[in-house]
Amino acid sequence: MLLVTGQADYILVCTFKDMSEYEAFSQTMFVETPSVVRFQTNVVISPMKMTLQVPVE
Repeated sequence: MLLVTGQADYILVCTFKDMSEYEAFSQTMFVETPSVVRFQTNVVISPMKMTLQVPVE
């Protein structure tokens, strides 16, 4: 989980085996949680980078 500035309060980077697993997760964690007012999903079609690390040169 990343704490960020801007329109989003949090960005979650999650990996699921398929869309049904994602749907179950989002239903439980977002839809059924009263404190979550809104959420947005972005699906990665083709990953360009598999880590959040930034190389230091």
